[in-house]
Amino acid sequence: MKKQFKIQKLHGISPYIWAIFFILPFYFIFKTPSTLGIVIGIILNVVFFAVYRFAFVAKGWSLYVFGLLLIGISTGYVMLYSYIYFAFCIAYFNGHIKRKVPFYILYYIHLGSAAIAVNFSLILKKGWFLTQIPFVVITLISAILLPLSIRSRKERERLEEKLEYANERIADLVKLEERQRIARDLHDTLGQKLSLIGLKSDLARKLVYKDPEQARAELKSVQQTARTSLNEVRKIVSSMKGIRIKEEMSNIEQILDAA
Repeated sequence: MKKQFKIQKLHGISPYIWAIFFILPFYFIFKTPSTLGIVIGIILNVVFFAVYRFAFVAKGWSLYVFGLLLIGISTGYVMLYSYIYFAFCIAYFNGHIKRKVPFYILYYIHLGSAAIAVNFSLILKKGWFLTQIPFVVITLISAILLPLSIRSRKERERLEEKLEYANERIADLVKLEERQRIARDLHDTLGQKLSLIGLKSDLARKLVYKDPEQARAELKSVQQTARTSLNEVRKIVSSMKGIRIKEEMSNIEQILDAA
């Protein structure tokens, strides 16, 4: 039960909608007086949803095969059983095709076959089909608009993912540049000063017995250099911690422009 509730929470009412699309054709199938027609309808219904499942992972030429097979079954259902609502399923499938050429080929073939099947049923004046005219019109409109809407939403999601990835890359590059700047500053300020302190300390150690006055002068210079280095490090840290109003305003403007 917990697993079932978790699935329901993830997918919302989608499983129930697809269950209706799977069960609803049987209502139309059993209205036909022929036993053979009922058997054929059941087989086509099972084949449709089996093909529909694999069509979403199809690539290359198999995508066209599965798509055309779905359109063929849907057209046959309209002509034989006055059931047009497979068009919703095909429209949903078409909207998830990423490549532009297969999308438009299957999109126009689907619209053309649906229009032919509807006109065929209208010419024959099938009573059960004529009672569904308002729903038929809604279905045809959905077949036209739904794939374009889904494709547009998917494209927007892909662009948002690319933008998010680009922002992450920019943030990483900014961090890397900041690390390099800190490394350069520390190298320029401390590297030379520490080298100088090391040299003067060695010199003072050598002069401490030979020339004490010169040794004291060198140690005094070491002390001054150390203080200078400490002040420079404090300035670097202060510039890293501090916030300048001009820079902060510029950052805010960039954030607002991005938003």
